[in-house]
Formats: sequence, C-alpha cells, structure tokens
Amino acid sequence: MPELQSHVGRSPEADGAPRLLKVPNTFRAVGLDWTVEFGNVVETHDKYAVTDFRRQIISMEKDMSPQLQSQTFLHELLHVVIWSMGLNRSVDALEDSDTEEAIVDAMANGLHQILSDAKLFSE
Repeated sequence: MPELQSHVGRSPEADGAPRLLKVPNTFRAVGLDWTVEFGNVVETHDKYAVTDFRRQIISMEKDMSPQLQSQTFLHELLHVVIWSMGLNRSVDALEDSDTEEAIVDAMANGLHQILSDAKLFSE
C-alpha cells in the first residue's frame, strides 16, 4: 500500500460555496480514536475511501473535490457507526456487504445534501 499522508480537509470559501463537513485528522467514535489519512486509494482499492476497522483508520483518496471529500467522509462515518454499534452483525440485511454499501451510500448522499442545504456544515 502506498504511503499515506494526513492533512486537514479543505473548507470552502465564504463566497457562497457550499458548506462542507470538515475532514479531521483524528476523531473519536463510540469510545475509539480514529485516524484519517489521504493517499492514492483509488489506485490501490478502486474506491474513494477504505475503512480499516481493526486499525481504526479511514484512508481517503487525496485527489477529490472538496464536495466529494466531504460526502465520502460522511459515507465512511456511517460505516464506522454501523460497525461500532454491531449493526453489521445484528441486522440481517447489513450482514451482506453489498446491501450495507447500498444503504450507507443512500444515507450518506441524502444526509450530506440535507445538512449542506440546512447550513449545518462549517463555512
């Protein structure tokens, strides 16, 4: 796997650009400390991001627009919540990774649009 470099997500300018979820270098979810790294994820995994639950690391593609970066981070956060709460083991529908991916993708896209429009993200 290529070396990954951490950095803070870019925030939009105050000139009317859409508000975005800031991507932190680290965060805490359900009592666990997580790290966010940026690198060539698409090249190695053919995805915009990959979550390593055992190491508590989200690896994200470094070459994404700020909007896609924000939406992708929210998508990965939903995977973290599902995994942290054991929903992938306790909800029959989520035991299938394709079904989980479809649900997470729909929820992340919808939530991102709602939170962005409601101006709940930072400027």
